[in-house]
Amino acid sequence: MARVIRITLLAFVCLAAAFVSTARAQHPGTNLNDIPIADVIEWRSFDISTWVTAGEAEEPEWWGAVYLGILDYAEVGAYGALGPRDEASGDVRFFGKFVYPLGEGKPSIGAGIDNVTGDEGDNGSIDPYLVVTHDFGPVRGTLGYSFQEDDQAFFAGVDTSFDFLELPATVGLDVAQTDDGDEWLISAGFEYQLPLDFVLESWYTWTTVDGAEDMLTIRLNWVISF
Repeated sequence: MARVIRITLLAFVCLAAAFVSTARAQHPGTNLNDIPIADVIEWRSFDISTWVTAGEAEEPEWWGAVYLGILDYAEVGAYGALGPRDEASGDVRFFGKFVYPLGEGKPSIGAGIDNVTGDEGDNGSIDPYLVVTHDFGPVRGTLGYSFQEDDQAFFAGVDTSFDFLELPATVGLDVAQTDDGDEWLISAGFEYQLPLDFVLESWYTWTTVDGAEDMLTIRLNWVISF
């Protein structure tokens, strides 16, 4: 299965190379650390992404994803493990999101579905969710709810953007319930626009789940528009 994902990502890389001369930098925009937000990648854009997660004792795990902007208010994509994992990785997982802005100065609302897979035994059940994001000026706030079977949960986040060394940067904090609302994940991280249409992200996730490790994630996105 990892070979299938690598071939898929290679195909997207080749397509991106064909349009790189007309590419312009874009904000990935679809997540804040560990939670979704009511934003999508722009129409006629796609994001090729790879990331690694690591805990104090666990071996690093590599992942890959592709996001594709559909019209003005929707995105679809897929992700999966790029190498061996301590746990079974299951099939490639698909996702989609629709976002509707209510107007200038008003929030955007979104409805999405994540973890769509043919192997729920390894990957878990499908994860539908609703989310609202509003730009308050100094900060942007997000509130949402996941309807995943046996793991229904609230999530929320706040982030702010600014220029650092003349390049756009974002820092954010989010919290999410897990274990059907009995435990919590708390994540803090940043996103930084690099030259050549790359975006670097990193965040640290603390967990209250007994026996689970806190995790560091480092992620690199290549956002292409044509």
